[in-house]
Formats: sequence, structure tokens, C-alpha cells
Amino acid sequence: MVLVQEYGDPVEIQGDPSRLVEAFDYAEEHWSARLGTNDVFDVTPRPDGVEVRPLGVTGQVTVAGETIEIVPKYLFPEEIGDWHGSIADILAFSQTESFDLVSSATGERDVSTFVDLLAGAFAEELRDGLRHGLPTEYVRKKETTGTVRGRLVVEELYPQVLKDPTKVVCETDELSVDTTLGKTLRWAAREYARLTTDPTTRSQLLELENRLSEASQQPPSLAELDRLFVPPQYRRFERAVELATWLRRNEGPSLRDDELDLQGVLISTHELYQDFVDACLSYLSRDKGWKFASEPPTHLSTEPSNLTAYPDHVLQTPKGALLLDSKYVVTADWTEPDKRGEKKPDLSEVYQVMAAGRARGIQDVGLVYPAVSDRYSGPWSMQGEGDPVRLHLIEIDPSSFKFSEIEAFTESIQREIHSTVLG
Repeated sequence: MVLVQEYGDPVEIQGDPSRLVEAFDYAEEHWSARLGTNDVFDVTPRPDGVEVRPLGVTGQVTVAGETIEIVPKYLFPEEIGDWHGSIADILAFSQTESFDLVSSATGERDVSTFVDLLAGAFAEELRDGLRHGLPTEYVRKKETTGTVRGRLVVEELYPQVLKDPTKVVCETDELSVDTTLGKTLRWAAREYARLTTDPTTRSQLLELENRLSEASQQPPSLAELDRLFVPPQYRRFERAVELATWLRRNEGPSLRDDELDLQGVLISTHELYQDFVDACLSYLSRDKGWKFASEPPTHLSTEPSNLTAYPDHVLQTPKGALLLDSKYVVTADWTEPDKRGEKKPDLSEVYQVMAAGRARGIQDVGLVYPAVSDRYSGPWSMQGEGDPVRLHLIEIDPSSFKFSEIEAFTESIQREIHSTVLG
């Protein structure tokens, strides 16, 4: 296994350069569409293989037998040993609490990779759910038989007589595992078994998949997962479904042949950070009774046509309003920990937040970073008339977040907002 940092030094992969470049191009196209990002890998051909540099993603990729774990750049060098726990804590807080199962297991399981943790958590949840029986539902089936069974399909009676007068078309309702729920659980068991490097977990998952063998092997579509409702009697499968849905949204392409196998699970770190900041501010707002909006449409102009901005976060506190944009920017890498943190924003990052602040009549706007330099001495007082009048840099550092310490973490954010921003 190779450990690399996103935006850091590239990792070398041995093999046929042309085939590896083609494989990564295919993977790039898949993950870019799935994650909504432009660049995932920077690939440079070499005589005996390729050099790959991950861009804006964290997770795990296996290619040509080499497993690469991609550590998010917000972590300090001394923190990378627990990057599994850090990502799981953030996902548990910002996406689904089911990742708390993964987070709590980081110190308990002897595992090699992040996917091993996910697979182990899914296996435990599915096994616990199946102890109380299979998730069956009534499914309507249509069949052509020589005797009436169930309901006669009258509208197909005449066409069937013309084809074969000795048979009729009937509908029956039968208890079956072959539902969207059963199909989702079976697919996830098989997919986690394929991805994990832990042979014990793989064996458990394949055994669990076998128990769901009556369900279709067809992967559930994202649209099906969006519509999937877990009935009350099967709420015991809810967390397993959440881990299955997350995998479906973040899995890699199915690219295999005899000599090359590329697979993995990746997360967009830009989206991860924005969701994390959103979760922090939303939690804080509920706790303090503030008003909070995530990406509210903000009309900058209506003539000659609509110009609309979507600032990431808008807070309304008793001391005033604050409009923020999250920027997943950390200037330092593992080799430069002392230079970590933003001290001056790039102008391109300022334009949208300034325009949205003016349209909403908000005096204080800001940019949120994983790290702000100790040398930052803002805020900046903006020139000219009208709002906004101040631009702030705010630090919300995911590396110091623990799922078990949400209250303490959000309290520190409140203190910074009140003292630094709103005075």
C-alpha cells in the first residue's frame, strides 16, 4: 500500500504506460462526472509506467495490483496515521451518522485501508439486520399460464387468445427479496467484498450476499436510490442502506481485464469541506437559535437578464448577519507545515462573496479556510460606498474535529464568529 497526499508528490505505478494512461483517462471521466469535479488525476507517462498525482480527492484507488490511499491535504504530517478516523468523523457529521460506525471502529479493527473499515461496518450492519429475517415485500408478477392464478389481466385476454387460446395472462402478489431494498443490499455486499483487502471481511460479505441471492444482481441506479424508502419494519437495515448508497455515489468505474484492474472509492475534498462547514454552522445555528441558509439564491441583477449567485452560507445572529464562502485551500503540504494557512485571499475568491454581500445588504462577509495564518491581521475594510464594508478570513479546521466532541468544536467556531467577526 502507498500513502500519498492530494496535490502532493506523485506516486509511481509500474506497467504499460499507454494502457495505464488509458485506464486513468477512463477513471477520470467517470469520477469527474460522479463527483462533479474537473480534474481528479494528473498522469505523466514514464518509460516503465506512469506517475499519478491526485487532485482534489481523498480515498482509495487500486490499479495494477497497487493500492493507493490518498490523504486529504488539511492534515498535518503527524496526523496522517489517523486519516481514516478523521474522514469518517467528518462524514458522520456532515452526511450520515452511519459513518460513526466507521469512526468508532478505527481504533478497534486491525485493517489496512479506509475501504476495509467501510466494508467491515457494512458487514456488521447487514449481518445484524439479517438475524431477524430477509427484507421481503410483496412484488407484483405477471405470467402466462394454462390455469388462472391470482388476477386475470383482462386487457391482455384477447391478444393472448390470438397467440395461444390455451393460456391466459395472470398477475400475482408474492413475497420476494427482489425489491430495490434487497437489490441494493446484495449489490453493496458484493461490491464491498470486491473492494476490501481483508480476506475475513470479504468472506463474510460473500456469505451475506448469498443469503440475498433471490434479489437481482443488477446494480441499483442513483435514481432508484433517491426514491428508496425503507419500510418501518425494516429500519434495522437503514444504516446498511446508507453505507450502500454512499458507496454507489463514490465508487469507481468497472474497469477490469486480465492484466489491469482499476477500482476504488473517492471523495471530492472540496465538496467534503463545504458540507463540513455547512454542518458546523447549521448545528451551531440550531443550538443558538440563529437563522441559517445554505446556498440561498441571491439575485445580483435582473436587467437585462437574471444574474444569480449562490453563496455557501448565510448566518443571521443577534449581533448581525454574516455571509460566507468555503474555500478548500491549504497553501502548505507535508513538507511545509510551518507555512500552513491563508494570510491573504486570492482576488478571484473575493468577487462572488462581495457581490452576494452587496445584493443582500450584508456588511460582513468572509472566506472560510481549513487554516488561517497566525500572521493574518484582518479584517479588510472595503473601499467605496455601500455594503459589504468588511472582509474576514475564518478558520474552521477539520483536522481538529472529533465526532464525539461536536459541541466543544462548534462552540469554538461561535467564539471566533462573535469576537473576530461581529465584535
